[in-house]
Amino acid sequence: VDDSAGNGDQLVNPGETLALTATMHNHGSSDSGVFTLSLGAVTGPATAVGGQVAFASLAAGGESVAPATLGLAVAADAADGAWVTVQMDAERTGGLHDISTVVWQVAAPAWGEVSLHAADGLGPRPGQTTDLALSLRNTGSVATSGGVIELAVLTPGDSGLGTVSAALPACLPGEMVTTA
Repeated sequence: VDDSAGNGDQLVNPGETLALTATMHNHGSSDSGVFTLSLGAVTGPATAVGGQVAFASLAAGGESVAPATLGLAVAADAADGAWVTVQMDAERTGGLHDISTVVWQVAAPAWGEVSLHAADGLGPRPGQTTDLALSLRNTGSVATSGGVIELAVLTPGDSGLGTVSAALPACLPGEMVTTA
């Protein structure tokens, strides 16, 4: 799997388009004849992109690496741990099909809220502004690179709080971070 069009970590991440290079083996006792390889049914949070790859005949016991890649686009909202199953269809002369199934697991960060609390640890005081801090845990299988989170009051009242942004540092799986 080549994900150099994504982040290059060799994992199946949300939003990436993977370049798949197949290595075909002829486990039979005679030549395979010429054939084409394409992506068949795809289940899970991904779709096939691109057509097919042509192979020359493989001798019995032979092996060949595809001269081109097939594409697989992973959905941007694919959840950590989701499975993508792809059927690879090798079609030989005469309409004969050899189907292989390949399965990948999506690797992504996943945020879980731990707490929203007063940044100073003292809590709100009447008539004073209280800075809030949000603590989150990365429950996913891949580190986050950090970023910005936008917080908004869902039930506005007299709080005077609108929408604010806060920075989040990078976070390893299983670790917790607090907004700055």
